[in-house]
Amino acid sequence: IQTNQGNYTGTIETGQAGESIPSGTATKLTEAFAGGMPSTWEIEDKGTGGGAASTWTTSNPGNRTANLPIAEPFAIVDSQAAGAGADQDERLILPTLDLTGAVSARLEWDAVFVDLAATDERGDVDVLSSNTGGDAVTVFRYISNSANPDHRSIDITNEAAGADDVVITFRYNGGVNSRWWIVDNIRVTYVYPASCQLIGCASTT
Repeated sequence: IQTNQGNYTGTIETGQAGESIPSGTATKLTEAFAGGMPSTWEIEDKGTGGGAASTWTTSNPGNRTANLPIAEPFAIVDSQAAGAGADQDERLILPTLDLTGAVSARLEWDAVFVDLAATDERGDVDVLSSNTGGDAVTVFRYISNSANPDHRSIDITNEAAGADDVVITFRYNGGVNSRWWIVDNIRVTYVYPASCQLIGCASTT
């Protein structure tokens, strides 16, 4: 051992520092609307008319029901309750998600989509981020009656993994005095890579 004060002979213990963290899955967002519509979520009402049923709400203006695991309160846009005098282009927008460290990502939800065959109503689930060039990519579309409940688990790796500006939107449009779309139990999960964590000791001086 060489120092400014002289040379010394001794031994030094060596070993691996830090803790290996294996890859795994984590939850970025989960929402079951138990407390109503979250204040951090945005609703865009681009239609006209409809009163209390004009756009997305958790108040269930048409008193609709759904099978478990969907349970009130849930998010719903109800064209029939809005009535013949309304038209709807309604967006339920989740808060922006940072999935920078994700190697893959998945979006899940439970829903009931009830369609009136004579109309062009549809329910689009869109994802946009820097991965998509800022364009909304439709990862799933309802155009006819779904199961009750309808559970979906969609891989959104290409649209979301590695991006810090992920926006997910549930958009209902094309319905005039049509039917309704219930959404519940929204969940975003991601897989993170293996890593090494090194925690420094607190200073004692």
